[in-house]
Amino acid sequence: MRMKFFVKAFIIFCWANLSWASEPSFYNEVLELYNDGRYEEILARVDGHDDTKPLPPKIRFLKGLSLIGLNELSEAEIIFRQISQESPQSPEPHNNLAYIYSSRGEYDKAKKALESALGTNEAYSVAYQNLREIFSKQASEAYRKVLQKDSNGSKNIAITLIDELQMEEPILSVADRDSASLTERVDEGQNNNDNQVEDKYAEVKLFVNNWASAWEKQDVDLYLSYYSKAFKPTKKEWQKWAKIRRARIKGPSSISLSIKDIEVTPRSTDKISVRFKQHYRSDLINSTGNKKLLLIKEEDRWLIGNEVFSK
Repeated sequence: MRMKFFVKAFIIFCWANLSWASEPSFYNEVLELYNDGRYEEILARVDGHDDTKPLPPKIRFLKGLSLIGLNELSEAEIIFRQISQESPQSPEPHNNLAYIYSSRGEYDKAKKALESALGTNEAYSVAYQNLREIFSKQASEAYRKVLQKDSNGSKNIAITLIDELQMEEPILSVADRDSASLTERVDEGQNNNDNQVEDKYAEVKLFVNNWASAWEKQDVDLYLSYYSKAFKPTKKEWQKWAKIRRARIKGPSSISLSIKDIEVTPRSTDKISVRFKQHYRSDLINSTGNKKLLLIKEEDRWLIGNEVFSK
């Protein structure tokens, strides 16, 4: 993990919470000491401050950073835990707790802390960057352990050999879905009795595939164009939701998305329910669950009017 992420977090924290600056002159003195790397002087000044007046969280935040600078991680953890409880809407204390945990090699705890940071602000880019750092570190250590085991014993890497082919329905990648959809429509055309119904479903399935493709390619503008302006995200305005989705889609360095078992159920002449299994994977998150889309027809085009994901 690189300290620059957490310095950035500190700057955001301070400027976003000026209402906490009950003693701005004292804070400015401590800030100047911090910028000069004079951590021990900060502790002396803060600990010697009039204890009859509780220190604002932003000054204690500086103390926590100074303790990190002196490698006093246990004391720093206590401070950032306290601040996270006092200011539950601020992601920065959670972010710095993740730094402390990762410094100890406690990567699972670090990931949970960063998830808590994202819980306060879904568009908090620093948390995404630090998650990427943690996943990269874990992958590197896992690879190193494999090499160590290999050097102590057999020279062959212990890859499991599968001796049976499971003929289950494959999960289509985005790259395969368009051609699969065309093949599906050709096959459906052979069923004369259901030809019109199947063609209608093929149109809906193609819509879902194209929506998923835009998501996987991280083409946010195209992705958002599949949503109706009547789409109502849970407890969020459409514009705020779109901003959060943009950050989440652009945050990972890459996205892999696969869907299968698409079920189409007409609700009315201009509404269709679509259910399918969705597997999402990026360098930050791995998630599998069930997705339900309610499609509504607007000016001869299907658009997403509602979306629900469940495990």
